[in-house]
Amino acid sequence: FAFDNQQATTDGPPHAACQQSSDQDQISKDVWYCWTSNCTEDVYVRTCGQTTVDTRLAVYEGCDCPVVENNLLDCNDDSCGANGVQSVAVFRAVAGQRYLVRAGNYPLAVPGTGSITISCGPPSQLNCPATGDCCADNSGTSGCADEGCCERVCGCDPFCCDSEWDADCASD
Repeated sequence: FAFDNQQATTDGPPHAACQQSSDQDQISKDVWYCWTSNCTEDVYVRTCGQTTVDTRLAVYEGCDCPVVENNLLDCNDDSCGANGVQSVAVFRAVAGQRYLVRAGNYPLAVPGTGSITISCGPPSQLNCPATGDCCADNSGTSGCADEGCCERVCGCDPFCCDSEWDADCASD
């Protein structure tokens, strides 16, 4: 899901759960998505490797507004390894249920554009290991032969395992 929060305002509430690595508990310049789960398992909402924005993510049960603290399932800031300023929110989903995804940035950070990936199951369920050199453009195939490299790259940029291992994947 593409996002652009450059013109967004901050309209969601602060949450203590969002206060992970600083004294800030707000998600600034937030944009919202209602998503219906197609699986019953842990779901990963990620911006890793898909933006330069210092993202924050929150996920709520249901798509009702205004959101309330009791419906917050996860809030995350800065947990993408090498791409440390992007985020991964994880929650237990039920097939057919709706969830509200809130994407924004760390307060005082510069907003921008990027993408959000929502996937059923952990990144290790992606196409790892596969074939091809992890340090080469293997356009037309997904994943690469080095399982550790593959999982690290695909955890930050799922496109590399969902679609194809292109030059960007090889340089990650």
